[in-house]
Parts: sequence; structure tokens; C-alpha cells
Amino acid sequence: MIKKIKGFMQSRSLKKWEWIVLAGVMILFSSLYMYNDIVHTSARGLAFWSSLFAGELSNYYLYPYPAVEDSIIASVPIIGGAYDFIIYFIFALYDLPAWVWEKITGLSVFSFYPTRLYIKGITWLFSAFAGYMVYKIAMRCGLDKNKAKWSAFIFLSSGLFVYSEVAVGGYDIISVAFSLLGIYGFLNKNNKCFIVSFGIAMACKLFAVWLFIPLLLLREKRISRLMLNAVGAFSFIVVPKIYFIIAPKVHAILAHESVPSRSGPILPTTLGSTDIISHSNIIDRALFDNDNISPFVGSKTLPLVFVGMFIIWILCYFHKKAISEKQVIYVCAVAMSVFVLAAVLHPYWIVLIAPYIALLISFDLDNYDKNAILDILISVGFVCRTAVYYYGCGSLGEIYSMLQPKELIDYKWTEDHPVYTYGINKVIVKLASMTGISSNNVAGIFGALFVASILLFLYMNYPREKAQSEEPDFAKIRLYTYLRVAVAVFIGMFPIWGYIFWKIDG
Repeated sequence: MIKKIKGFMQSRSLKKWEWIVLAGVMILFSSLYMYNDIVHTSARGLAFWSSLFAGELSNYYLYPYPAVEDSIIASVPIIGGAYDFIIYFIFALYDLPAWVWEKITGLSVFSFYPTRLYIKGITWLFSAFAGYMVYKIAMRCGLDKNKAKWSAFIFLSSGLFVYSEVAVGGYDIISVAFSLLGIYGFLNKNNKCFIVSFGIAMACKLFAVWLFIPLLLLREKRISRLMLNAVGAFSFIVVPKIYFIIAPKVHAILAHESVPSRSGPILPTTLGSTDIISHSNIIDRALFDNDNISPFVGSKTLPLVFVGMFIIWILCYFHKKAISEKQVIYVCAVAMSVFVLAAVLHPYWIVLIAPYIALLISFDLDNYDKNAILDILISVGFVCRTAVYYYGCGSLGEIYSMLQPKELIDYKWTEDHPVYTYGINKVIVKLASMTGISSNNVAGIFGALFVASILLFLYMNYPREKAQSEEPDFAKIRLYTYLRVAVAVFIGMFPIWGYIFWKIDG
């Protein structure tokens, strides 16, 4: 028996059951949670088909999805949109079967657990796509097929990935997946794939621009070509904006009608287009100032995220020699590190850096143990700091939203004890009371751990030309991988811990 276990631990390939266990546990946890953002965006995806078949596509941003009694959106209709059209169109394509189901049954998909589970499935689909792209990029960077599979496994078992896509359940993984596809196109010198993929990624979440600009500057030095490629990518954002600003006015003028708005009919010339032009106030609050939350590293008078990005962009433009594929991934890791360190992050944005950490780990399997520990410290530092400032993310509220109507969780919501106060933040508050340090200062300590770990990780993992052992110690790799998975499972259980704390409180 011991010999078999030893032989298994030293096996260089991942077993099917290891993949099944990882996927099964994460999907199980994820099927219990629902974050409100995915509900609102899914509602806008469903509204796309309704507006299209009603002949009101030009007024899509003003076309409501009705409130549904005894559901997660019982209070007001879902209208407008904080993001660009592409993300809603992707949701619309995925949600088409749900929209057909609604038309056939006359019932809302948000009223039933199985249909809510289908809505949630878009994050599973794009998580698998992102994992596959990590595998393809790893192979393009010179790893053999077996080690490339380890790259994908390392990514999908990352505490940062699990926190963002399982415990919280955001959908930034869609932008990540298209960014990875764009990087794959870049590495293969497929400019069409590079431009189109990053155009979609930036339209899904504008922060993909932090990867697109340095990669573009590495490849193109001619201003005309830079401008042409930039226009091509940003057209995925600009063209829909122009359409949704102009089309309602033209349609109303031709029909001699006023344009509908949230407050009732208004004249075409007074249509408020700021909701369509802007990317909501999230960008401004994340990059420049936030009265309540500070970035890990930052200044209110000097946006350090731009200081870091300008340095990267200038270096990339003036770098004349071609760099290796692994160095390209390192540039992506540095760019996203600047963002996560110097911006005020929403919790689910942390997945934007996760694939590049995983790829750098897989490039140096000889030091897997050290990198695995740093990866754990990065994850723990981030989620514990975030638990103080964004205590609603990864809380009992995720279960409460998914299991409505409330026959499966009889929570008595009061103003003194809202459902979102039950989460891992309870542990942080308890730690603060035991040490006599305020919870904000405890958060600061965990933030320092995050900063130190990510900086040390970048220092240790610059792709240098060095001899790698032909056969890494896969027994050690598997042992530390299981340790990482255990931490990821703990993080994935955050809402469940909230449920347990609620039960303990009685």
C-alpha cells in the first residue's frame, strides 16, 4: 500500500479523479451561492431578446426586465447598465434558452433554483475556457503537455480564482478568458486574434487594457500601426456606444415620437446618454479616490496605478529586441500586479492576476514549494483584508440569494443583523478583539502580507535562463498542490462559514 501511494505521489501526470474532485467540489460550492451582480447582468441579457423582438433594440439600455415577486429581484425592475454592450450580449447568447423557457412557461428564471443554477453556469463555462487557454499558453511557452496540464490545474485551484469565481461568484472570468485568448494570439503572431480578443475583453471589463497596451507597445513601434490596432480593439467599446446614443434619437425623429426614459417620455434632444457613454463610476473610484477604502499601495493625490503603468508602457515601447514567451507572461503579471496593488479593488477583480501567477509557478517547478507557499500567502493576505472592507462578499448573503424563495434557509433579516454580516469577517473581528488591534488595522496587516508576498513572488520568478531539472520532484509538487487545494477549499466555503456562524449565534 505504501509503495502504491509513493508511486502515485511521484506520478508526473494528473489523474482524472483529481480533476473530477477539484471540479466537483468547486461546482458544489458554487451551486449554493449567487452574487447579485450576475443576477442583474443576466436580467439585462434576457432584456436584450425582449427588446430585440419588440423592435426596441435601439432603446435597449432603457428596456426593463420586470421585478419578480418572491425572488432576488422582487423590489424594482432591472434597467440600464453599468457596463459596455458586449458583456450584455455575451450574457444574452448564453441566456437565450432561459429566455425561451420564460416565454413558454410565463415564469421568471429567477424564481426557481434549477433555472438560477443555469444562470450561474456561465461562470463555470468561462472558467473552463480560461483554464484551457492557460494550458495552451503554457504549451506555447515551451512546457510539455503534462506540465501544461499542471499549469491549468494550478490556476483553477488558486485561492484567488476560487475566491473570485466560487466564494463570491463574479463573472470577471469572462474578460480573463478573452484576455488569455488575446495573449495566445499575440504569442502566435496572430494579430487578428490578438486585436479581436482584447477588443472583446476590454469591452467586458475595461481593465484588460492594462495587458493590451504593453503587449501592443512591445510589438509595434510605428505610431500609425499603433493607432490602427488601438482603434480596432477599442471599436468594440466605441461602436456600440455610438449606436445606442444615436439610434434612439433617429428612431424617435423618424417616428415623430419622444424617446422613453426612466422618468417617462422626454424629448429626443434631451436623452441622457451618460449611462451609455460612461463605464459607471467604478473606474473613477477604483483608480483615483475612494473615501472609505484605500488601495494596498497608493496616494490620494497621485494615482500610483498610472505611475506604474506609464513606466511599463514606456519600457515596452523603447524595448527593441524580441522577448521570450515566458517574459511576455511576466510582463502581464507585472502589469496586473501594479493594478491590484495600486487600485481600490472590488473583491472579484483579483481573478485578473490569477492566471499569470499560475503560469509563472509552472515555469519553475523546481521551486514549486516556495512558490506554492507564496501563492497561499498572497491568497490569505488578500481575502482576509477584503473580508473587513467588503464583508458582504463571500458571506451568508450569497446562500440567501441563491436559495430564494426562502424555503431552504429561514433567515430572519433585521436591520441590526443583515444577512451580509455573517462571513469570515466574524473571524477577523474576533481576532481584532483578542489582540486589542482594531479590525481596520488587522486588515492593514493582512494587506501588508499580500503586498510583500506578491512583490517577493515577482522578484523570484523573473524568467531567467537557467538549467531546469529534466524531471521535477512531482511527489513534492503534488503534496504542495494538495495544500493549495485545501486552502482553496477553505476559501470556497466562506459563505458556508457564514451559515455556521449564523447558526452558532442562534
